Amino acid sequence: MIFQESIVSNILHYYKSLNIDRRQNEILKDLSRELAKHISLSELILQGFGLLAIKDWQCAHKRPGYDISSMNPEDRIRAMEEILGFLSSRFKDTLSSKIYEGQIDAGIEKLLNYYKKTHARG
Repeated sequence: MIFQESIVSNILHYYKSLNIDRRQNEILKDLSRELAKHISLSELILQGFGLLAIKDWQCAHKRPGYDISSMNPEDRIRAMEEILGFLSSRFKDTLSSKIYEGQIDAGIEKLLNYYKKTHARG
């Protein structure tokens, strides 16, 4: 896959400028590591994209992302589905060519299934 370098560089800079709590950081790193198996970007850049998607969710719901931790498992999964929708849109907007959109969709679907198995229950 080929992404627009300037956008990827900006996301990497954004990621490096943020701090999140340890548990959230562990989940983000784990999900980025898993997603890197399906989308050809570094884990650090994927973490930056992930933070932007979380920010999109926060703005859409007017609540902090850490609220997700206190949700019941079904609501956590719904929140993650929304976050992954934002993530997918950000990836697709960054692609140089639309031919990879199917690969992004498949990677996001696999990531959601992974999240359900590993992090959704608590």
